Amino acid sequence: MTIKVRYQTIDRVNKLRSFKTLAGAQKFAHYWVGAHPEIGCGYAVAVDGIGKITCSGCTLRELFPDNAPTPTGRAVMAGPDCVDYEEDYDDTPSCVKPSPPGKYDGSDEIPF
Repeated sequence: MTIKVRYQTIDRVNKLRSFKTLAGAQKFAHYWVGAHPEIGCGYAVAVDGIGKITCSGCTLRELFPDNAPTPTGRAVMAGPDCVDYEEDYDDTPSCVKPSPPGKYDGSDEIPF
């Protein structure tokens, strides 16, 4: 089966490549977004947020097998199922959580 990998950027770069092997597809994907991108539902985004990878003929888990779970509790590897959360996931909106010490908490006084 042919593996197709598409790389797109926010400034309209669009590269679609076909591969006969998973190794070739991985090399292309890792070149453009790195070996540890943020994984979304059906796409992988470079850490800088500029490039995006989508694929057919394989899964994102296969393209990025070393992408370990992050300690933030976010969805870490959402492929076709799009539901793969860590157990300690905290979905409390950040506007409700207290600010860390030394960070601006929304009061009139800004710590310096």
